[in-house]
Amino acid sequence: MAVRIVASVAGPLISAASLGFSILQRHQAPASDAADEAKRLDRAAETLAQAVRQQWEVEAGMRSLRRPAPLPLHWLTTERPVAAPAATVVGGAVVGRPVQLRFHGLLDEVAEKFLALPHHRLVVLGEPGAGKTVLATLLTLDLLARRQPDDAVPVLLSVSSWNPTTEHLHAWIARRLDEDYPALGNAAAYGPAAAQQLVLAGCVLPILDGLDELPAALRVTAVDNLDQAHAGRPLVLTCRSQEYQEAVTTSGQLLAAAAVVEIQPVAVVDVISFVQAAIASTDTRWEQAFSELRAHPTGALAMALSSPLMAALARAIYSAPTRDLAWWELALAVPRRAIGLMVALVIGLLGWVLGQLVGGLWVGLVSGLMGSLWVGLVAWSVAERLQRRNDDDSEEGLES
Repeated sequence: MAVRIVASVAGPLISAASLGFSILQRHQAPASDAADEAKRLDRAAETLAQAVRQQWEVEAGMRSLRRPAPLPLHWLTTERPVAAPAATVVGGAVVGRPVQLRFHGLLDEVAEKFLALPHHRLVVLGEPGAGKTVLATLLTLDLLARRQPDDAVPVLLSVSSWNPTTEHLHAWIARRLDEDYPALGNAAAYGPAAAQQLVLAGCVLPILDGLDELPAALRVTAVDNLDQAHAGRPLVLTCRSQEYQEAVTTSGQLLAAAAVVEIQPVAVVDVISFVQAAIASTDTRWEQAFSELRAHPTGALAMALSSPLMAALARAIYSAPTRDLAWWELALAVPRRAIGLMVALVIGLLGWVLGQLVGGLWVGLVSGLMGSLWVGLVAWSVAERLQRRNDDDSEEGLES
């Protein structure tokens, strides 16, 4: 146990020591060398900004995030007990008055509101499929569009590849920059260890996506390490709501001076507008779905499409005019052969449980296997005949 604790502490300490040695080398450099290094660092930052912009513009295009317009996402200050005091976040207080943080907006307002924060630190929470990665992607591009020559370069990174028990945050960011943007390895143009120097100089604004993708124990360590290693520096972090609350509650640590917002479910009117913007005015297939949404704004269909992920998938899948928009016939899309196998699996599990209760483990295994085999053969035979009949009917329809 002691060895494990020492190892978990030693990894980040070694990374931090190497970073500290690099800082010491920079401070000891002659003035002329320091000026040359500053120029190379500026060139490295510009190269990084161009590479990040190109990468995420392509990604946004592939995901159709801006075609014709992003799905309206509303976000506002979370009510969960996971944020620093409002006075700390906004950077001051009025004597005699409690400070309240009223932080809210739409997807295209995140960059502006983020830059208005005095500490430029933001945590974005949301349910699965709420649009956290979309928000992080568009925030990265919007910040790049507003970036001035001396501003830090926003870099979007997935947290899933970071182990906070073995690697210092800055060492991990520098490693990811080297891996994702190999052009920075040109020592002649940017100097040695350009990625590391960019991180040390505060030239990188980390936009860290998906803290929830780490194991629960590592999430707790990560929150603590983020606050210590990156204290006082700009930062954006996304995470599922419940997972972040559990990590903060367990660790007792908050991201100091960070505003914490939560993405809200998509409203019915926004879902309808989002879909209508991508279909022809003569396409009437969605009318029944729209009527259902308007009539039951809290119904099953509205709840399903309140997730940006599901709304975007539905629009993408049913954008082709030839695609039948029959939500109630979704079960017919499952192959009959697969249904036969699923029935056999259920019968096998029931046979195993009942047999184990009556005669023990071996009787349960034998009865389960025999039951699933018999039912599987019958179900497969029936499903095969039905599938062939369906295929024959489809061929006749095509020939006619």
